[in-house]
Amino acid sequence: MGAKPEDFNANFVPTIVFLTSKDEVPPVISDPTPKEDKVIQTATPTIAVTIADLLSSLNLSSLRMTLDVQQVNTTYDLATRRFSYRSTQNLPEGTHTVVVEATDLDGNTARKEWRFNIRLGAPVEITDLRVSPNPFSPNGDGIDDVLNIHFRLSGDAVLTITVVDSQNNIVKTLANEQPFAQGEHDLTWDGKKDDGEMAPAGTYGVRIAIIREGRQTNIVEAKATADQEPLSISGVSVTPERTKLTKETLSVAFNPSQDAKVTVKVYLGENTEDDGYAVRTITIDGKKGSNAMSWDGKDDNSRFVKPGTYAVAIEADNITLASRVPLAGKVTVLSLPDLLAAGIGSIDQRKRTKQVGRSPSSHLAGAE
Repeated sequence: MGAKPEDFNANFVPTIVFLTSKDEVPPVISDPTPKEDKVIQTATPTIAVTIADLLSSLNLSSLRMTLDVQQVNTTYDLATRRFSYRSTQNLPEGTHTVVVEATDLDGNTARKEWRFNIRLGAPVEITDLRVSPNPFSPNGDGIDDVLNIHFRLSGDAVLTITVVDSQNNIVKTLANEQPFAQGEHDLTWDGKKDDGEMAPAGTYGVRIAIIREGRQTNIVEAKATADQEPLSISGVSVTPERTKLTKETLSVAFNPSQDAKVTVKVYLGENTEDDGYAVRTITIDGKKGSNAMSWDGKDDNSRFVKPGTYAVAIEADNITLASRVPLAGKVTVLSLPDLLAAGIGSIDQRKRTKQVGRSPSSHLAGAE
């Protein structure tokens, strides 16, 4: 049925709604240096915060820092997102107030205010000592080859920074009675000893000491594990190449180069890249060296798989490293063996066999 002219309202005004996705989240200002209410021992501190906005990005021209109500000249590092100021004049002892403001490109503004104290006679402290990644693997594969060392100083100090082994022997000297300014510091260790040779795998201590009157004081330490050897899987074998359901099992042997969680997956067909074809997953805590496990021909639901060709993949994972053998081997699974007539049926008086129980094939995965 068509519309009549009198059905239309001449005063009707269509409404068009535009949907927009405007960012309403302000930037995040965090990790202040010096920390809030912290006592520091230098009159020329570095003052810094991390400023980030992941949605609409920062308006860099809006970044502003005041120290005791006075605006100061600052820098912003795009890589680290640190907004910082280094005092060029001695600040007096006592409490100082810092205010930082930042606005993103959508006009959202954030503000952070905190205070710190300068007391020149207080002892210098080493704080926030962190090492990462841990463990690290200086084996030249481009993954986690270097240990990153981060710490903060509450004041200027002369430091000795060393790497020691489990027997407290110095393996590497990173700084020997070297002056460091108040603030954050980052160093690296490439896993090499002072003689240039690679340190053996093991647990090491990164040790930082403040030197006063020729003596080491205020010693702090963080542990790190060096693991040079990449995780690999060798000595792989899958036997036999043909196996009979209910009578034989498949043996899978492998040698991981490190202790790791090892997962063996059995796939229908030869495609081991799509876990949708995986019929059985077996996981063990593998040990460095020779390992073996068996497959009984059953799927993850404890039903015998159908006859056919199956492929085996092996994966090893020790949290920081992983390795995979996508095709460790293939096996042909044969059908269920013929069972004795007495086990399947009985013979009637006319010597005809009649079924009295389920066919073995009914135990196969996917059987009707």
